[in-house]
Amino acid sequence: MNKKIILIIFPAFLLTSLCMPQTSPSQWQQVAKRTPAQKTAGLAGGEGWQMIFGLNYAPSNPHTVYICTDTNQVWKSIDGGTSWRRKGGNYPAHGGASLAVDPANENILYVAGSVMGSWSDITGAVEGIMRSTDGGDTWTWVKTAHFHRNYARGQHIAFAGTNIYAAPSTGGVLKSTNGTAWNLLNKNGGGHVLDALNLYNIKAHPSDNTILFVSATDGLYKIVDSGSSATVTKIGAGLPSGSIYQVQIDRDTPNTMYVAAGTNGVYRSADGGLHFSARNNGLSSPISSGGSAHFLGMSPANANRLFVTFKGIFGNHLYYTNDGGASWTQTSNMDEQNADGWVAGSIFGWRANLSGTD
Repeated sequence: MNKKIILIIFPAFLLTSLCMPQTSPSQWQQVAKRTPAQKTAGLAGGEGWQMIFGLNYAPSNPHTVYICTDTNQVWKSIDGGTSWRRKGGNYPAHGGASLAVDPANENILYVAGSVMGSWSDITGAVEGIMRSTDGGDTWTWVKTAHFHRNYARGQHIAFAGTNIYAAPSTGGVLKSTNGTAWNLLNKNGGGHVLDALNLYNIKAHPSDNTILFVSATDGLYKIVDSGSSATVTKIGAGLPSGSIYQVQIDRDTPNTMYVAAGTNGVYRSADGGLHFSARNNGLSSPISSGGSAHFLGMSPANANRLFVTFKGIFGNHLYYTNDGGASWTQTSNMDEQNADGWVAGSIFGWRANLSGTD
């Protein structure tokens, strides 16, 4: 009797490092999927298992790192990112907008679970805060909340001392003291303004556990949580009007902050967010081309070294600075294309040979 070998190609592409060793034709194996461009380049395959929206190393163990994706849930590495294993298991949602790892326990993590589609409302969709206490082997849906793909600009969950905070895309800031029970942050006076805004990012102060910063569609906000109630203040004199996306804080000098201000580029504060000024020397090209600074990264070893990416423009749009934003330089090589086309993929230039794809 002839035997047929059937390969199932999952929507989420897999790296060769994920493949199980060959044993016998009767056992299933994970198979890497490659575009012709990736094959020509000699790459192992994969599109990062679809788009990676969150990546965090465990503060208590730098060898442990997690990522969350838009369509293939959560993945874990225990060797610093060299090899990966999927930790989807009973994960309830379609994907994740961001994730956070408990500072004291590498096996406790939270994911901003989302449908991760352009459709914002789907009847019966599972969205909210997902919690694992065993390194991603099992998951619990601890709080319903809306985390929209279009508002995924950084961290939606932050640890501040013994408290955990979450900034969903809509509905206001949430707080938990134990990770399982979550409630809307109790705010003083007019602090309820955040409940009506679209939120992008929440960042805890590096040394003061009572202070958090939230970026929103109309600017930057500072939260001071006394425990029983919180005061919310809009800050950022000198910032342009409109959305503020990602926030980065110098952990050694917390008064130094940077924000990604969309089509206005990058801004810096030296007084804890009270006042900002533009830091766009070298960024005139992406800004004038209509690009929007959405993602801002800071080196944990050197706060003067930052990266910023621009959305909405064609071509290489990753820039770096080694002097705290005094000057920015465009990256010279992104390995974007080879003879067959786009290696990494692009909404502008990516093409697929559907009949010839491995």
